[in-house]
Amino acid sequence: QIKNMLTDRDFSQIVQEVIVVWNGERHVDETGLGKQLVDFGKDHPLRISYPLKAGFPNDLMNRYHPRLQVKTKAIMYYDDDGPFYSYKATLGGFELWKRNANAQIGAMARKLDLGPRAAEESKAVLNGPGDRFFVSQCPTDELDYNYREFANFGARMVLPSGSFLHSDYLCFLWHPVFEEIRQYVRKHPVNPDDGTVSTLVSQLAGRAPRVYPRRINEADDDVSAGGDQNKKEQRHGRRLMDGINWDAKGAHDKKMNWGRLRSDAANSLARYFGSINSGSIGWCYGTQYQKGEYCKPEMASVGMLPWMKGDHTPRDTCP
Repeated sequence: QIKNMLTDRDFSQIVQEVIVVWNGERHVDETGLGKQLVDFGKDHPLRISYPLKAGFPNDLMNRYHPRLQVKTKAIMYYDDDGPFYSYKATLGGFELWKRNANAQIGAMARKLDLGPRAAEESKAVLNGPGDRFFVSQCPTDELDYNYREFANFGARMVLPSGSFLHSDYLCFLWHPVFEEIRQYVRKHPVNPDDGTVSTLVSQLAGRAPRVYPRRINEADDDVSAGGDQNKKEQRHGRRLMDGINWDAKGAHDKKMNWGRLRSDAANSLARYFGSINSGSIGWCYGTQYQKGEYCKPEMASVGMLPWMKGDHTPRDTCP
Protein backbone atom coordinates (compact mmCIF):
# COMPACT_ATOMS: atom_id res chain seq x y z
CA GLN A 1 0.00 0.00 0.00
CA ILE A 2 2.85 2.41 0.74
CA LYS A 3 4.41 1.64 -2.62
CA ASN A 4 1.06 2.21 -4.31
CA MET A 5 0.56 5.59 -2.64
CA LEU A 6 4.00 6.84 -3.65
CA THR A 7 4.34 5.37 -7.16
CA ASP A 8 0.81 5.16 -8.56
CA ARG A 9 0.24 7.92 -11.13
CA ASP A 10 -2.95 9.17 -9.46
CA PHE A 11 -2.03 8.73 -5.80
CA SER A 12 1.38 10.37 -6.25
CA GLN A 13 -0.37 13.60 -7.29
CA ILE A 14 -2.02 14.00 -3.89
CA VAL A 15 0.37 12.16 -1.50
CA GLN A 16 3.47 14.18 -0.61
CA GLU A 17 5.00 11.70 1.84
CA VAL A 18 4.22 8.64 3.95
CA ILE A 19 5.18 8.45 7.64
CA VAL A 20 5.23 5.07 9.39
CA VAL A 21 4.96 5.41 13.17
CA TRP A 22 6.66 2.26 14.46
CA ASN A 23 5.68 1.57 18.08
CA GLY A 24 7.68 -1.67 18.26
CA GLU A 25 10.67 -2.08 20.55
CA ARG A 26 12.74 -3.76 17.82
CA HIS A 27 13.95 -2.07 14.65
CA VAL A 28 11.76 -2.41 11.58
CA ASP A 29 14.57 -3.76 9.38
CA GLU A 30 14.98 -6.95 11.42
CA THR A 31 12.66 -8.72 8.95
CA GLY A 32 12.87 -9.17 5.21
CA LEU A 33 9.82 -7.01 4.55
CA GLY A 34 11.17 -4.41 6.94
CA LYS A 35 14.44 -4.24 5.03
CA GLN A 36 12.48 -3.77 1.81
CA LEU A 37 10.57 -0.92 3.43
CA VAL A 38 13.76 0.81 4.57
CA ASP A 39 15.35 0.38 1.15
CA PHE A 40 12.23 1.74 -0.55
CA GLY A 41 12.43 4.84 1.63
CA LYS A 42 15.91 5.65 0.33
CA ASP A 43 14.49 6.68 -3.03
CA HIS A 44 10.95 7.75 -2.07
CA PRO A 45 9.37 10.26 0.36
CA LEU A 46 8.95 7.72 3.18
CA ARG A 47 9.90 8.33 6.80
CA ILE A 48 9.86 5.87 9.70
CA SER A 49 9.44 7.29 13.21
CA TYR A 50 10.51 5.32 16.30
CA PRO A 51 8.73 6.91 19.30
CA LEU A 52 10.00 4.33 21.81
CA LYS A 53 13.61 5.09 20.88
CA ALA A 54 12.83 8.75 21.53
CA GLY A 55 11.66 7.95 25.07
CA PHE A 56 7.90 7.77 24.44
CA PRO A 57 5.76 4.87 25.74
CA ASN A 58 4.07 2.40 23.40
CA ASP A 59 1.04 4.57 22.70
CA LEU A 60 -1.41 4.75 19.80
CA MET A 61 -1.45 8.51 20.32
CA ASN A 62 2.15 8.67 19.06
CA ARG A 63 0.87 8.94 15.49
CA TYR A 64 -0.71 12.27 16.44
CA HIS A 65 2.46 13.77 17.97
CA PRO A 66 3.74 17.10 16.58
CA ARG A 67 7.32 15.77 16.79
CA LEU A 68 6.57 14.08 13.46
CA GLN A 69 6.84 17.52 11.84
CA VAL A 70 4.29 16.75 9.17
CA LYS A 71 4.96 18.86 6.08
CA THR A 72 1.39 19.08 4.81
CA LYS A 73 -1.77 20.66 6.18
CA ALA A 74 -3.82 17.50 5.59
CA ILE A 75 -2.94 14.18 7.22
CA MET A 76 -4.62 10.93 6.17
CA TYR A 77 -4.40 8.12 8.71
CA TYR A 78 -4.41 4.36 8.30
CA ASP A 79 -4.17 1.56 10.83
CA ASP A 80 -1.50 -1.00 9.96
CA ASP A 81 -4.19 -3.51 8.97
CA GLY A 82 -6.31 -1.11 6.92
CA PRO A 83 -8.70 -1.23 5.25
CA PHE A 84 -7.13 0.82 2.46
CA TYR A 85 -9.19 2.77 -0.05
CA SER A 86 -9.06 3.31 -3.80
CA TYR A 87 -7.82 6.55 -5.31
CA LYS A 88 -11.34 7.74 -6.15
CA ALA A 89 -12.56 7.18 -2.59
CA THR A 90 -9.45 8.86 -1.20
CA LEU A 91 -9.84 11.85 -3.51
CA GLY A 92 -13.47 12.23 -2.43
CA GLY A 93 -12.42 12.33 1.21
CA PHE A 94 -9.54 14.72 0.56
CA GLU A 95 -11.76 17.16 -1.33
CA LEU A 96 -14.34 17.03 1.48
CA TRP A 97 -11.57 17.84 3.96
CA LYS A 98 -10.51 20.85 1.87
CA ARG A 99 -14.02 22.25 2.31
CA ASN A 100 -14.21 21.37 6.03
CA ALA A 101 -10.60 21.59 7.18
CA ASN A 102 -11.50 22.38 10.78
CA ALA A 103 -13.40 19.10 11.14
CA GLN A 104 -12.21 15.52 11.35
CA ILE A 105 -13.17 13.66 8.18
CA GLY A 106 -13.76 9.91 8.16
CA ALA A 107 -15.14 7.01 6.16
CA MET A 108 -15.81 4.50 8.95
CA ALA A 109 -17.97 6.46 11.35
CA ARG A 110 -19.64 5.23 14.53
CA LYS A 111 -22.74 6.34 16.36
CA LEU A 112 -22.74 6.79 20.12
CA ASP A 113 -26.40 6.31 20.98
CA LEU A 114 -27.71 8.76 23.55
CA GLY A 115 -29.54 7.85 26.73
CA PRO A 116 -33.20 8.87 27.24
CA ARG A 117 -32.58 12.28 28.82
CA ALA A 118 -29.92 13.34 26.32
CA ALA A 119 -32.02 12.05 23.42
CA GLU A 120 -34.91 14.28 24.48
CA GLU A 121 -32.56 17.26 24.74
CA SER A 122 -31.19 16.52 21.27
CA LYS A 123 -34.71 16.42 19.79
CA ALA A 124 -35.50 19.78 21.39
CA VAL A 125 -32.40 21.37 19.81
CA LEU A 126 -32.40 19.70 16.38
CA ASN A 127 -35.26 19.35 13.91
CA GLY A 128 -33.07 17.31 11.57
CA PRO A 129 -29.42 16.54 10.83
CA GLY A 130 -26.98 19.15 12.09
CA ASP A 131 -23.30 18.81 12.96
CA ARG A 132 -22.59 22.04 14.85
CA PHE A 133 -24.50 21.54 18.09
CA PHE A 134 -23.67 19.82 21.36
CA VAL A 135 -25.77 17.78 23.76
CA SER A 136 -25.05 17.89 27.49
CA GLN A 137 -23.78 14.69 29.07
CA CYS A 138 -24.54 14.31 32.77
CA PRO A 139 -22.91 11.77 35.12
CA THR A 140 -26.08 9.67 35.08
CA ASP A 141 -26.38 9.65 31.26
CA GLU A 142 -25.24 6.55 29.41
CA LEU A 143 -23.86 6.42 25.87
CA ASP A 144 -23.93 3.16 23.93
CA TYR A 145 -21.14 2.50 21.42
CA ASN A 146 -23.01 1.39 18.31
CA TYR A 147 -20.72 -1.06 16.49
CA ARG A 148 -23.58 -2.58 14.48
CA GLU A 149 -23.25 -0.18 11.55
CA PHE A 150 -21.03 2.43 9.94
CA ALA A 151 -23.14 5.57 9.92
CA ASN A 152 -23.38 8.43 7.45
CA PHE A 153 -25.67 10.52 9.66
CA GLY A 154 -25.48 10.85 13.44
CA ALA A 155 -21.91 9.57 13.85
CA ARG A 156 -20.04 11.16 16.74
CA MET A 157 -16.62 9.59 16.10
CA VAL A 158 -14.66 8.02 13.25
CA LEU A 159 -12.21 5.15 13.15
CA PRO A 160 -8.66 6.09 12.09
CA SER A 161 -8.32 4.26 8.76
CA GLY A 162 -9.13 6.70 5.98
CA SER A 163 -9.59 9.66 8.33
CA PHE A 164 -8.29 13.16 7.55
CA LEU A 165 -7.10 15.70 10.09
CA HIS A 166 -5.52 19.15 9.85
CA SER A 167 -1.91 19.01 11.05
CA ASP A 168 -2.46 22.05 13.28
CA TYR A 169 -4.49 19.83 15.61
CA LEU A 170 -1.43 17.78 16.60
CA CYS A 171 -0.12 20.38 19.05
CA PHE A 172 -3.54 20.49 20.72
CA LEU A 173 -3.85 16.71 20.97
CA TRP A 174 -0.49 16.59 22.76
CA HIS A 175 -0.97 19.75 24.82
CA PRO A 176 -0.04 19.26 28.52
CA VAL A 177 -3.60 20.12 29.55
CA PHE A 178 -4.76 16.80 28.02
CA GLU A 179 -2.04 14.62 29.60
CA GLU A 180 -4.48 12.84 31.91
CA ILE A 181 -6.63 11.96 28.91
CA ARG A 182 -3.61 10.48 27.10
CA GLN A 183 -2.79 8.48 30.24
CA TYR A 184 -6.36 7.21 30.21
CA VAL A 185 -5.93 6.01 26.60
CA ARG A 186 -2.77 4.09 27.51
CA LYS A 187 -4.32 2.42 30.56
CA HIS A 188 -7.80 1.59 29.25
CA PRO A 189 -8.22 -2.03 27.98
CA VAL A 190 -9.28 -0.93 24.47
CA ASN A 191 -6.81 2.00 24.23
CA PRO A 192 -9.48 4.30 22.73
CA ASP A 193 -7.28 6.69 20.74
CA ASP A 194 -9.90 6.94 17.98
CA GLY A 195 -12.76 8.08 20.19
CA THR A 196 -10.39 10.33 22.11
CA VAL A 197 -9.18 12.15 18.99
CA SER A 198 -12.73 12.51 17.66
CA THR A 199 -13.89 13.90 21.01
CA LEU A 200 -11.02 16.35 21.38
CA VAL A 201 -11.25 17.61 17.80
CA SER A 202 -15.02 18.04 17.96
CA GLN A 203 -14.71 20.00 21.21
CA LEU A 204 -11.96 22.18 19.74
CA ALA A 205 -13.72 22.69 16.40
CA GLY A 206 -17.25 23.04 17.74
CA ARG A 207 -18.62 20.48 15.30
CA ALA A 208 -19.02 16.76 14.64
CA PRO A 209 -16.93 14.79 12.13
CA ARG A 210 -17.85 14.80 8.44
CA VAL A 211 -18.30 11.53 6.57
CA TYR A 212 -17.38 10.43 3.05
CA PRO A 213 -18.08 7.05 1.36
CA ARG A 214 -15.20 4.59 1.58
CA ARG A 215 -16.10 3.17 -1.83
CA ILE A 216 -16.81 4.98 -5.09
CA ASN A 217 -18.43 2.82 -7.74
CA GLU A 218 -18.28 3.53 -11.45
CA ALA A 219 -21.46 5.12 -12.76
CA ASP A 220 -22.49 1.97 -14.63
CA ASP A 221 -21.71 -0.44 -11.78
CA ASP A 222 -24.43 -2.34 -9.97
CA VAL A 223 -24.41 -0.28 -6.77
CA SER A 224 -26.20 -2.96 -4.77
CA ALA A 225 -23.48 -5.43 -5.69
CA GLY A 226 -20.72 -2.95 -4.99
CA GLY A 227 -19.03 -2.93 -8.39
CA ASP A 228 -15.43 -3.68 -9.25
CA GLN A 229 -14.28 -0.65 -7.29
CA ASN A 230 -15.13 -2.46 -4.06
CA LYS A 231 -12.39 -4.97 -4.78
CA LYS A 232 -9.84 -2.22 -4.29
CA GLU A 233 -10.79 -1.77 -0.66
CA GLN A 234 -8.38 -4.17 0.99
CA ARG A 235 -10.08 -6.16 3.73
CA HIS A 236 -8.35 -7.79 6.66
CA GLY A 237 -9.65 -9.73 9.65
CA ARG A 238 -9.53 -7.24 12.50
CA ARG A 239 -8.03 -8.49 15.76
CA LEU A 240 -9.22 -6.71 18.86
CA MET A 241 -7.89 -6.45 22.40
CA ASP A 242 -6.14 -9.52 23.86
CA GLY A 243 -5.91 -11.06 20.39
CA ILE A 244 -9.65 -11.60 20.03
CA ASN A 245 -10.57 -12.61 16.51
CA TRP A 246 -13.76 -10.68 15.76
CA ASP A 247 -14.88 -13.30 13.27
CA ALA A 248 -14.00 -16.44 15.23
CA LYS A 249 -16.75 -18.89 16.09
CA GLY A 250 -17.90 -18.58 19.69
CA ALA A 251 -16.43 -15.09 20.16
CA HIS A 252 -19.83 -13.50 20.89
CA ASP A 253 -19.28 -13.02 24.64
CA LYS A 254 -15.89 -11.45 24.06
CA LYS A 255 -17.40 -9.17 21.43
CA MET A 256 -20.04 -8.03 23.90
CA ASN A 257 -17.39 -7.31 26.51
CA TRP A 258 -15.41 -5.35 23.93
CA GLY A 259 -18.54 -3.35 23.10
CA ARG A 260 -19.16 -2.59 26.76
CA LEU A 261 -15.58 -1.40 27.16
CA ARG A 262 -15.91 0.84 24.12
CA SER A 263 -19.08 2.31 25.64
CA ASP A 264 -17.24 2.81 28.93
CA ALA A 265 -14.53 4.81 27.16
CA ALA A 266 -17.09 6.92 25.29
CA ASN A 267 -18.93 7.73 28.51
CA SER A 268 -15.74 8.70 30.33
CA LEU A 269 -14.70 11.09 27.56
CA ALA A 270 -18.15 12.67 27.21
CA ARG A 271 -18.46 13.17 30.97
CA TYR A 272 -14.99 14.72 31.11
CA PHE A 273 -16.19 17.54 28.83
CA GLY A 274 -19.83 17.48 29.95
CA SER A 275 -21.14 17.38 26.38
CA ILE A 276 -20.98 15.49 23.11
CA ASN A 277 -21.34 16.60 19.50
CA SER A 278 -24.70 16.33 17.75
CA GLY A 279 -23.52 13.83 15.13
CA SER A 280 -22.37 13.92 11.51
CA ILE A 281 -24.22 14.79 8.35
CA GLY A 282 -23.75 12.23 5.57
CA TRP A 283 -22.06 12.63 2.20
CA CYS A 284 -25.53 12.76 0.57
CA TYR A 285 -26.84 15.63 2.74
CA GLY A 286 -29.15 17.87 0.76
CA THR A 287 -29.12 15.67 -2.36
CA GLN A 288 -31.64 13.32 -3.92
CA TYR A 289 -29.75 10.43 -2.32
CA GLN A 290 -30.63 11.54 1.21
CA LYS A 291 -33.50 9.45 2.57
CA GLY A 292 -34.21 10.76 6.04
CA GLU A 293 -31.02 10.16 7.99
CA TYR A 294 -29.61 7.62 5.55
CA CYS A 295 -27.77 7.77 2.24
CA LYS A 296 -29.35 5.55 -0.40
CA PRO A 297 -27.19 4.02 -1.72
CA GLU A 298 -24.84 3.85 1.23
CA MET A 299 -21.80 3.94 -1.06
CA ALA A 300 -21.68 6.57 -3.80
CA SER A 301 -21.05 6.18 -7.50
CA VAL A 302 -19.11 8.59 -9.68
CA GLY A 303 -21.16 11.77 -10.06
CA MET A 304 -23.06 11.47 -6.77
CA LEU A 305 -20.83 13.42 -4.37
CA PRO A 306 -22.12 17.02 -4.24
CA TRP A 307 -18.61 18.49 -3.98
CA MET A 308 -17.39 16.59 -7.07
CA LYS A 309 -18.31 16.94 -10.75
CA GLY A 310 -19.87 14.21 -12.85
CA ASP A 311 -16.42 12.96 -13.88
CA HIS A 312 -15.25 12.85 -10.22
CA THR A 313 -13.09 15.93 -10.47
CA PRO A 314 -13.48 18.65 -7.80
CA ARG A 315 -16.05 21.40 -8.14
CA ASP A 316 -14.78 24.97 -7.91
CA THR A 317 -17.26 25.81 -5.15
CA CYS A 318 -18.17 24.31 -1.81
CA PRO A 319 -21.35 22.19 -1.66
